[in-house]
Amino acid sequence: MLVSIVVPCFNCEHTIQRTINSLFRQTYRNLEIILIDDGSTDKTAHIVDNLKQTDSRIVVKHIPNKGVSHARNVGINISQGSFITFVDSDDELEPNIIQQAIIAQKKIDADIVFFGHADITIKTSSTNRHDYSLVKPIDLTIAQHNETFFQTMFELERSRYLFSCWGKLIRKSWIADTRFETDINYGEDTTWILTLLKKKGRIIAIPDIGYLYHQSSQGLLNSFSPKKSESIVKAHQRQIQFYLWSQMPAEYQRFVQLRLTNDVFWALQTIKTVSVSVPLQKRMEFIKTLTDSPLRSMYLRNAKFASVGRWLKILFVINSDPLWLRYCARPKTLTDMN
Repeated sequence: MLVSIVVPCFNCEHTIQRTINSLFRQTYRNLEIILIDDGSTDKTAHIVDNLKQTDSRIVVKHIPNKGVSHARNVGINISQGSFITFVDSDDELEPNIIQQAIIAQKKIDADIVFFGHADITIKTSSTNRHDYSLVKPIDLTIAQHNETFFQTMFELERSRYLFSCWGKLIRKSWIADTRFETDINYGEDTTWILTLLKKKGRIIAIPDIGYLYHQSSQGLLNSFSPKKSESIVKAHQRQIQFYLWSQMPAEYQRFVQLRLTNDVFWALQTIKTVSVSVPLQKRMEFIKTLTDSPLRSMYLRNAKFASVGRWLKILFVINSDPLWLRYCARPKTLTDMN
């Protein structure tokens, strides 16, 4: 069974070799390694072209820069494997995870296999690792979105198995024409996975930790992007369509709603990192897109539990333009107070 590994690559000259080395070390050998160079401006294109010469399993595609969602879609479109998995260009796979995922898939003829991951933070003098894994395997046939289904989703979300497109082995025919939404650049992973899980199928989740996620302080979660607020609103509106509150345990409802609320508050915090070159009007537009979202009432219900300082919560509740202007101009004055 051929497995296609899709790796979007953009300006990753310092990490792509490490990523590909982890794919070369896979104990399962029947692989197609698809490297999508998304219009890189550093040495990435040269590196992936050289890598192609070292292993016949590598396929390289150079495309104009249109973002990670488009790059992943291109990878899906050109893949030849029966199953697909995704790896980001600064992350790694443990050597036996594809093999373990295939063994699990064959047990129930699953359409998607979930596996655990580890967050890796490399500091000057140390490397920190935090593992996320289930206690025992989970398998489920998706026939209808009832209480049993959402209880399983709760277990997956609590174990952080659900949020990303990586950490999964997915049947290509089950993906069919479902593609990443290119107008969403924050939460696109979760939105895509939840769209897939609307389909009938069989899922299995295993405790094996197979994906090594390298944390970066420059990641999208921690950085300001003018379009980020619009992406969050769109992603949340898409994701809410997946959840049937009447079929969900109350604890799961609170968990999901707090996750979405934290997305908004963490995005508001990134105003602190904005360059002085970003006009004040643009910063205000960013803020108002989030604070005036159609889902504002849900965010308000969960604001007091959000993982941010109390002054940002107060600002969100009051939602006063003069106060937001002050926040934009002197962000640390308010957000550093607890």
